[in-house]
Amino acid sequence: MTVDIASTGTINLASDLIDYYAFTTTADGKITLSLTGDVTYLTVRLYDADGTTVLGTVSDYSTVIVTVDGLAAGNYYAAVVAYAAYAGNYSITSSLINAEYANDAEVNDTFSEALDIAENGSVTGHIGFRYNGGTYDMNDWYKVVTTQDGKITATFANNTGDYNTIYIYDNDGVTLLGSTADYGTDTLIVTGKAAGTYYIRLNYYSTNYFNGYTITNTVTPTIFANDAEPNDTYASATVTIPENGSVNGHIGHRYNGGSYDTDDWYILNMSQDGQLQLNLTQGAGMYHGIYLYDNDGTTLLANNFEYATVSTIRYNLSAGTYYAKVDNYSATIIQVILYNSLQLQQHMHQMQSQTKIIQKLL
Repeated sequence: MTVDIASTGTINLASDLIDYYAFTTTADGKITLSLTGDVTYLTVRLYDADGTTVLGTVSDYSTVIVTVDGLAAGNYYAAVVAYAAYAGNYSITSSLINAEYANDAEVNDTFSEALDIAENGSVTGHIGFRYNGGTYDMNDWYKVVTTQDGKITATFANNTGDYNTIYIYDNDGVTLLGSTADYGTDTLIVTGKAAGTYYIRLNYYSTNYFNGYTITNTVTPTIFANDAEPNDTYASATVTIPENGSVNGHIGHRYNGGSYDTDDWYILNMSQDGQLQLNLTQGAGMYHGIYLYDNDGTTLLANNFEYATVSTIRYNLSAGTYYAKVDNYSATIIQVILYNSLQLQQHMHQMQSQTKIIQKLL
């Protein structure tokens, strides 16, 4: 039997009890068997590829229609079964209504088999359809590589209004970063993630919930340009903040594997004696600290902690090299930091000038 082309036959209980027809579908969807004829009463069945598992059966007079939805592309059998003494001629047709949306390329049932999805891109697929043999397409996995720190958003929408769950995992495909579930559509957001590799999984809820879907991912970058990592210790500091200058950076984002960017270090070079003031502002309004260290990277000279903006100052410093450090206070707090306005003020020289003026007056 060829899909959408009628096959004809004759059936009777005495010598031709049952007729089988094999056919193959090439897409997921809804299979319909339609029979018409002059047989008073008979049964039509749809079988799985094994020829024994009944997927649908209907008995009726003259015209019989069997419809089964949620079936994956595969091999199937139609059967026409005689009833009692009723005999005659019939015509039977198999047809397929394709599931909505283009299908995903199987197999992608585990994270190691995940299909690529572009950053800020989308894909379409099918979930929950029954394969030959009785298994179901339970999970579809996708891999996204992000190029910027920020917020990752994953949204699913299906064509049936059925229940689905969407997940985001770390690069090991095991560590769950977030999940959400709903009917029809839902959006999952995970914040404070460093650029890296992540996995998105869509799961069906039950054998009755099969559908076509779209998945869209969006990466919203953290504000301010990022600092050059690694700069987690004073020894790894490579960026010098100019006198009366500024730098931008990110702090507190979670890396693949579960570690966090907890500290950022910078070099400060004072060309003259004076006072050194560090001003720091950030875009998330969360608690953070700023520190000023001597040239050994260990001796603390000044520090302060605050929300949104914070300043610290040290007077009477000699010209030389110093270090500035910014920390994120807690790994559970996602912060976006602007290291702003390193100011060198010539306090000592002003005092010396004032002393000379006083000496002249005396």
